[in-house]
Amino acid sequence: MPVSNPFDEIQFPSQISLGATGGPTFDTSVLVATSGQEQRNQNWSKHRMRYDVAHGLKTQAELNLLIDFFRARQGRWRAFRFKDWIDYKLNMGTGTLMPTLGAGSTGTNLQTFQLIKEYTDAGGTYTRNISKPIISTIELDTNGASATMGDSAERLVADTGTVAVPNDDGDFTVDSSGLLTWRDNSDAGSALGGGTPGVTTDYSFTPNPRPGSVGQSIYITGETGTGAGIVNNKRWVIIAAVGSSITINADTDGFTLTGTPAATIEPVTAETMVRARGYEYDVPVRFDVDEMEAQIEFYETHNWRGIQLVEVRL
Repeated sequence: MPVSNPFDEIQFPSQISLGATGGPTFDTSVLVATSGQEQRNQNWSKHRMRYDVAHGLKTQAELNLLIDFFRARQGRWRAFRFKDWIDYKLNMGTGTLMPTLGAGSTGTNLQTFQLIKEYTDAGGTYTRNISKPIISTIELDTNGASATMGDSAERLVADTGTVAVPNDDGDFTVDSSGLLTWRDNSDAGSALGGGTPGVTTDYSFTPNPRPGSVGQSIYITGETGTGAGIVNNKRWVIIAAVGSSITINADTDGFTLTGTPAATIEPVTAETMVRARGYEYDVPVRFDVDEMEAQIEFYETHNWRGIQLVEVRL
């Protein structure tokens, strides 16, 4: 027999989950001394969700649908998505409306973030990883501007106000486990056209792979001319970005810039991409029973009590 933890990217029938009962479950051991003093030990650092969906069954058609779903999942074996109607949006429940995204680099110009939700009160904050987002609902903030879905179902396009980043070799990608990957707005070492000297210095990408965004940092190397020492090998913040052109606050007025330099755009970090505007998500669960205990009450009328679901940790 197969030994694995299969997961089906299918949602439990939402019309049945609407009537489910349940929520987060924690595991705490409590040792009580004869004096009445107690010692508490936290066995789990994170909760597990548990549900009973029997109360969600309202019609015979829904029971038939549930029986088909149970057979297809083969009892406890195959996990699936579940919509918790009490807590399925970033801006619902007691969570923070726009939590920060944790960062972890996956390459020279790739940054990976885990989608999370924060539940906060005066006593502290509980952070929950969102492992099954509804990808089509995700909206992000980048540098204070919104990012919305692109043409592809799993790609997001950043809109930085004056620059609309195209949906090509970069963008956001979000996988079905809640990991969001952002590729910076230019490949490292992209060629620049000759700089235009002035109180501020203008450059254009040649060709135009992906211009940088206002507020992002840029590193320039390989510039020549009398102004080369002003701009080379220094960190500059982009103060304007229109089309393929960018402007940095480098005073090269009266100097010359004659080379074909290269530009490296600083990768996006947790500080430059800090907020998720909102999204919906499911809970990864499985049935906690292997037996279907449907009861025949009348002709072609059945019931099934105590249908337990439990969250799986991915």
